[in-house]
Amino acid sequence: MSVSSSQLAGKIPVVRLLPHVVEATAHARQLAAAPGPSVRVLNGVAAELMDAGQLDTSRPLLDQALGIAEACLGADHPDTLATRSNLASFLGRVGQVQEAVGQFGRLLEDQTRVLGPDHPATLTTRSNLASWLGEAGRVQEAIGQFGRLLEEETRVLGPDHPDTLLARNNLASFLGRVGQVQEAVGQFGRLLEDQTRVLGPDHPGTLTTRSNLAHLLGEAGQVQEAIGQYQRLLEDQTRVLGPDHPATLTTGNNLAYWLEQSSRST
Repeated sequence: MSVSSSQLAGKIPVVRLLPHVVEATAHARQLAAAPGPSVRVLNGVAAELMDAGQLDTSRPLLDQALGIAEACLGADHPDTLATRSNLASFLGRVGQVQEAVGQFGRLLEDQTRVLGPDHPATLTTRSNLASWLGEAGRVQEAIGQFGRLLEEETRVLGPDHPDTLLARNNLASFLGRVGQVQEAVGQFGRLLEDQTRVLGPDHPGTLTTRSNLAHLLGEAGQVQEAIGQYQRLLEDQTRVLGPDHPATLTTGNNLAYWLEQSSRST
């Protein structure tokens, strides 16, 4: 029985489910029964808790999942490797960025050996490693990693795959961070065209790219163009997400900021 975090979220609130999950998986471990499903359930619940900001509660579940996986499935089992990935993400999210980088680096070596360099999980780990390198201040290294990853994902997954589009987004974002604003604007503009074609204009990824593009246009000094982009984005987010959605509210704040900047320059 494989239960994803989305499946769990759609049935029972995680907080209510948690005691039953802990009891059931502990019992299963004692009996050495169903280690795979136990590990996957623990990972799914931990992911939901992390998304809900309950990091302290998620760590024991991940530790339990890793203990079961290593003892019953072995170090090279895909569920063990997936649990290590979740633990590395947890470390990054609680501010232990250097530790997360180290964990993802070691995981990448093992996944490349066990699964191969072109396996989707290996490619995902490369993306995570590059992201946390950037968060650790090693932005140029992150840019290099994303550039190489983009080439590999284009070859393996195709140019329109969501992971390939995500790599393009991350590459453009880090280019903007190091001041290559015009290049980042160009990359986001081309990405937006492809996301609109592949995902549709109302997809969350497309809307996020529009926000990133508007921000960089402002940073590039194209303030009026940024304002226009934010105004149109605000209308669409209000229609698609609703006026109280965090992304809609953020866009409203960004629009107000650039309107103020425009008034100061006139």
